[in-house]
Amino acid sequence: MNGLEKLVYCKNDATGHIYLSSMASPVKPGYTRYSTTIPADMDKVFAKLAQQTHEENECLTYALYMRRKGMIDKWRSDIRARMVSSECSNEERDILKAALAACDRREEKLNRSTVYGKSAMQTTEANPKAPGEGRVFFMPPSEVVQ
Repeated sequence: MNGLEKLVYCKNDATGHIYLSSMASPVKPGYTRYSTTIPADMDKVFAKLAQQTHEENECLTYALYMRRKGMIDKWRSDIRARMVSSECSNEERDILKAALAACDRREEKLNRSTVYGKSAMQTTEANPKAPGEGRVFFMPPSEVVQ
């Protein structure tokens, strides 16, 4: 960045919430429009946006986790209720036991994929490629097999 770019954003001073805008866009109630051409300030705005997005996604992931967990728990409860019913045959009980085993596998996958409602796909910082990885080597034309 050479300082000629201008970043326009709106900030709610009470909550600290920000969103990107333009000079021509209307400003939401409670927000104040700001602009900057300083790269360091732009980095701070983008860091704040990344943090906001992370927090919003964390809440969404937790809600989805709890909804899915609730569905699995209800399904398991319904299967167990049917198994103890007097009109359930032995063949049906065998099928229901297999369904409970499938439910256990689903729950294990759910718990492996999430940690307290947060996505656990990446548990550590991404490692940069080792030196030499991603390099392109060219062979001299005399060594190319045709």
